[in-house]
Amino acid sequence: MRRQKISVRIDEHTLLVLEELAELTGRKLSVVIRMLVIRGLEELTDSTGHLHLPAQRDTGRVPP
Repeated sequence: MRRQKISVRIDEHTLLVLEELAELTGRKLSVVIRMLVIRGLEELTDSTGHLHLPAQRDTGRVPP
């Protein structure tokens, strides 16, 4: 699998929290972000790798 760089926009508060987490763990910011993405995806997939999304709540928003 080829690695890719992507750009993601985040708000200032989220960036501050991510930077603090990176500092506390002694890891680079990119490593912390990658770890959180992987962890989030693991929580959304079952043991066979299929997505298992929780029931969606009615938030009044139109899905993309």
